[in-house]
Amino acid sequence: MMPGSSPIGDDDIQAFIDGRLTPTRQREVEAFLASEPALRNRIEQFRTDTQALRAAAQLRPPEP
Repeated sequence: MMPGSSPIGDDDIQAFIDGRLTPTRQREVEAFLASEPALRNRIEQFRTDTQALRAAAQLRPPEP
């Protein structure tokens, strides 16, 4: 964590997965995850799952 930044919380992790962090906070979360390899692996799996779900939703035919 960078000096003056707030702790990394669940909201930060979810925003990281969704790609909704500011560039500064993105770097802070990435630095935190670099020190937590097990959590980083879980986050990457969540990201992969999220992308797959979004892709599947795009294939769904429009409702009448």
